[in-house]
Amino acid sequence: MKLGILANTEDHPDAVVGIINAALAKGHEVIIFIMDAGTRLLGRPSFQELSVRQKIIVSFCEHSAQELGVPFDMLPEAIVRGSQYDNATMLHEADKVIVL
Repeated sequence: MKLGILANTEDHPDAVVGIINAALAKGHEVIIFIMDAGTRLLGRPSFQELSVRQKIIVSFCEHSAQELGVPFDMLPEAIVRGSQYDNATMLHEADKVIVL
């Protein structure tokens, strides 16, 4: 199964990481798209670490990050600087989607 996670707030960082870890532990793939206030999560090491794990794709809305002044130049290369196209791709490819 592919689990999609749309993180558009910064309100539940531990829940997002916990859900991702649980899904990966069960052998599922995870696609996470981060936008709006959720882009502030990119500064957390726990979110940066996610990008180097197997079976996970992490992308974010570059426009949202720029609008909020979230620095992203030092993010790991595996985190995709994206757009709403990446969000649409996640919604198309995921079997289930959680929005936080």
